[in-house]
Amino acid sequence: MAIDEWRTGAVEGTRTGWRSAVAVIVAVGLGLLAVFLILRATGVDPRLVATDPDDIAKAPAFYGGMALFGFGVWGARAGAAFVGAIAARGGPDPYRISPMLVQAGLLTTFLALDDMYQLHENGFQRIGIPQKVVILAYVVIVIAWAWANRTAIRATESPIAVVGLGFFALSVLLDQEVLGISRGPFFEDTPKIIGICLWSLWLARSAIRLVRSQRDAAATTAAAA
Repeated sequence: MAIDEWRTGAVEGTRTGWRSAVAVIVAVGLGLLAVFLILRATGVDPRLVATDPDDIAKAPAFYGGMALFGFGVWGARAGAAFVGAIAARGGPDPYRISPMLVQAGLLTTFLALDDMYQLHENGFQRIGIPQKVVILAYVVIVIAWAWANRTAIRATESPIAVVGLGFFALSVLLDQEVLGISRGPFFEDTPKIIGICLWSLWLARSAIRLVRSQRDAAATTAAAA
């Protein structure tokens, strides 16, 4: 890259960087202001939302450790799916893996939010939707997504995703005591953590494989030219 091109790119990068930083500050600030006003209007102390749950409960830091680990993995892999899809945009993608990754990232983000705030147990029931209906809706959504993206999924390391979804299903069955087995949250959440890790591994590897395949294709084309 010529020095003039590098300088032009650096200047443009600085400009877009400042614009992006300002946009994030404004968006997050307005979002938090909206949340603050809603809480005040509904009589909820905003400090309860901003305070760490362990501080409110006066509990040791390791309480909820498995759940926190799961949240972190959820978020990291949703990000990997989005970044992989963005990086692969415009490149050869005969199996349409990139759109599948975007949809999987959105689905993962929603499931992470559900897991964090227990929407399936508490949130939806407040508006009259039973937990079993919510779970059934999730199953239908996942099946519909998998069917719509079956070609793309088959082009990835799909057994990882299938086994991961199987562990999710096992966790739900244990949580709902469908199998007649109840050994407490640790026993019930172990399959869920395994499922999260497998699902996350599949998303990350699918994104990496897609980007690498495009890089190798570009290198092959350049060598042949």
